[in-house]
Amino acid sequence: MSGESVLPPGPTLPSAAQIALWAFRPVPFLQSCARRFGDTFTIRFPGYPPYVFTSDPTAVAEVFSGDPATFLSGKGNRILKPLLGEESLLLLDGEHHKQRRKMVMPPFHGHALRAAAEAMQVAALRHLQQWPTDGAFPVQPAFAALTMDIIVETVIGVREAVRREELCAALTRLLSLGTNPAMFFFVGRSGSLRLSPLQKAMGPLLPMGLFLERKKAVTALFHEEIARRRREPSPTKDVLSLLLDLSDEELHDELMTLLVAGHETTATSLAWTLHRLAGHADVLERAIEEARSTEETRYLDAVILETMRLHPVVPMVVRELAEPKSVAGRSLPAGVVLAPNIWLAHRRPDVWPDPERFDPARFLGENPRPQHFFPFGGGNRTCVGRVFALQEMRIVLREILRRRRPVAVPGYIPRVVRRGVTFAPSRGMPMRLEAS
Repeated sequence: MSGESVLPPGPTLPSAAQIALWAFRPVPFLQSCARRFGDTFTIRFPGYPPYVFTSDPTAVAEVFSGDPATFLSGKGNRILKPLLGEESLLLLDGEHHKQRRKMVMPPFHGHALRAAAEAMQVAALRHLQQWPTDGAFPVQPAFAALTMDIIVETVIGVREAVRREELCAALTRLLSLGTNPAMFFFVGRSGSLRLSPLQKAMGPLLPMGLFLERKKAVTALFHEEIARRRREPSPTKDVLSLLLDLSDEELHDELMTLLVAGHETTATSLAWTLHRLAGHADVLERAIEEARSTEETRYLDAVILETMRLHPVVPMVVRELAEPKSVAGRSLPAGVVLAPNIWLAHRRPDVWPDPERFDPARFLGENPRPQHFFPFGGGNRTCVGRVFALQEMRIVLREILRRRRPVAVPGYIPRVVRRGVTFAPSRGMPMRLEAS
């Protein structure tokens, strides 16, 4: 593409090596680039336009306030197309995105959100009763099962245990493949799957074939639920009931988007939060006291937000430039993917003094500026499920702290590993949740 000479500097490794580092060693790769090149640098992946990563608050603010017709988020998210579908809100731009977002927002606010709170609490207690009290277990997959249960009930409205378990199992089988970092190597620039002749010949015997087979099974279950809901309207305010004006294809893709975006991310944030609580006795005692003696959650909310600062589950947001644009005084050519980097922005010492220190008090005063703290993205692409996710984490953690005490496993130091587009703890975050 023209204009490559104006791009910020970046590593000179072959693009295949850069995508391998980004897929399998993302944090050391980010740290190395930030040390060498500063706030803004260019990463190159084979078959994709250059990615300009930035943690510069001025650049981030300009991206979030920029014209959506110039800063194309949907186009930048095409790598998610095989999992989410063509009609996913995350893949739409322009007026199409604006109108769809208006439709999808209401189920995550007001009465529908309040109605979901009871289901969240009941599910949390149901799962908590099944977790051991006398030994360590990986809490991230346990939280993943819980958040999947919650979202299948509150989003799709499946309350019958057998049907809910069937759908949860099918989704879990699919997402166990969709979170494999190797997916980066199979998605082309247009968002289509790049199947090798070997993949085509061996079909379901190889990972991509398994992915397609499992996606087909989930699609069939989704269409069954959509058809059932059109025949038998639900009296409750689950998300599916409130989106029936969409076509079957649009509904399928939005359900998949809401499940994927609200399942793995929330579960991983919950695991990181327990890890931070277990490692800070003073914070843990204050959080337990609040959970057990009052309905207030001000301090617990601060604990959640500080955890999301240090452990953003999604490390960046993306905008593909539809035309040449000057951002923070730097001229960038059309076609570049501009990527505000959440992980690096949340560690800027000029914004967050002693940035590696865990300190929930940072969030007990004024709210941070959007360009400084953006775990849910920003601007017109802020996650529609932000309030839903924060409510879910608050409810789940409060129920845990009322009954259990998180205890770290001696010798275990979590590493950040990649699960698809998310950053997760290694080995599923083994911990003890002792009865108290």
